[in-house]
Amino acid sequence: MQGEAVAQLKSAKASKGEITASVAELNKAKENLSRLEERSKLKPGIPKKDGKIDYSQDFFARQAFLTVSGQLLVETYACAIGSVYTFGPTFRAEHSHTSRHLAEFWMVEPEIAFADLKDDMNCAEAYVKFLCQWLPDNCIDDMEFMAKNFDKGSIDHIRMVASMPFERISYAEAIKLLEEAVKKDKKFENKVEWGIDLASEHDQILASRQRHV
Repeated sequence: MQGEAVAQLKSAKASKGEITASVAELNKAKENLSRLEERSKLKPGIPKKDGKIDYSQDFFARQAFLTVSGQLLVETYACAIGSVYTFGPTFRAEHSHTSRHLAEFWMVEPEIAFADLKDDMNCAEAYVKFLCQWLPDNCIDDMEFMAKNFDKGSIDHIRMVASMPFERISYAEAIKLLEEAVKKDKKFENKVEWGIDLASEHDQILASRQRHV
């Protein structure tokens, strides 16, 4: 490649200085590429010698084929059609081993053209209420099993969500409510202060407050 570039410069009757400068740039690019290749070999799961991937060091400890979301595609559709959504399996290699983080799950991703925050909240509320109404109407046997063996109040809670309007508060109001909870000796792992991203423990306090309003 370097020889071809030099030949092109010569055929274009470039000066000796221009050729020297171009060769220096090519050598620098080659050095940077070599550094990147060496750096990639130091990553977990990629041995230095043969370059083969050691899947035992990977997140799933074996070879996995992960899908990507179709959200980018439907963003273009939303501009032409209006309200669209994706629904399908999602796989993520997240280093979060909790009951709220799954490596595989099904996800709905709506895309609404020219929507504002209020439109987004209306869509989310309507969808959650639809699900909460659909479950007892169509899966009452399963719901009764869950109520009997795990949570006696689960059916009542779901019906309450389906029938009550969602309370909406601003970020500032949420922080204020959490600070009031701290004053009442509520302990949080994540410090409550302006500018933080609300964690699940914060969401639980805010949601429980909404349930008792």
